[in-house]
Amino acid sequence: MARDSLSASMLVAMNGQNLRPFVLLQLQYSGGTAYVTDCVRDVVHGGNTYVSDGTLLGVGDIEESGEMRVASLKVTLSGVALSVISAALSNDTNGRLALAWMGLLADDNSVIVDPFNTFRGRFERVEINDSVKNSTVVWTLKNEFADFNRRAGRRTNDEEQQLFFVGDRGFEFAGKADQSVQWGVATGWTPPPPDNRNAYERAEDEVKGWF
Repeated sequence: MARDSLSASMLVAMNGQNLRPFVLLQLQYSGGTAYVTDCVRDVVHGGNTYVSDGTLLGVGDIEESGEMRVASLKVTLSGVALSVISAALSNDTNGRLALAWMGLLADDNSVIVDPFNTFRGRFERVEINDSVKNSTVVWTLKNEFADFNRRAGRRTNDEEQQLFFVGDRGFEFAGKADQSVQWGVATGWTPPPPDNRNAYERAEDEVKGWF
């Protein structure tokens, strides 16, 4: 994050001794957008309220680089909320947008203007950890440079069709389309062996059959 993109108040606070950082996370699930924060209180930013309800448990290190390369970010959420588990189990969540901001709190718990964007990427994969003691959902996010190596289009197979249209059977037998089919022939029929005789031999055997 370039320093000239930060507000004057944020620059002063970052040069201080008592830093109180927090993260704002916007997760655009298929069923709706979630706004969560690890701050000690709810935070209003960009017209949205980021809820401090314990859902956001941790955010991995955010790499900063001047190169155009794929960077990833791991986000750990509490699996207590059904909406978090539902989004993790939904095939429609992968590829959707996720954004993160970093902010600072003042000594009186007010938000220092303004939180700045630190990550913009998309959901790539999820890991659900469920035990007797706790339940967590760990999302791996990739920045938008990950799309540069992605092939456009869709495959015409049943597995990918189910991702978009559950229950549709239009491509159920697509993988068998290249198999040889004997039209008009009974099942189990095998063709006769090839006739390798020359014309004279075939004519001679045919004449023998007359007598």
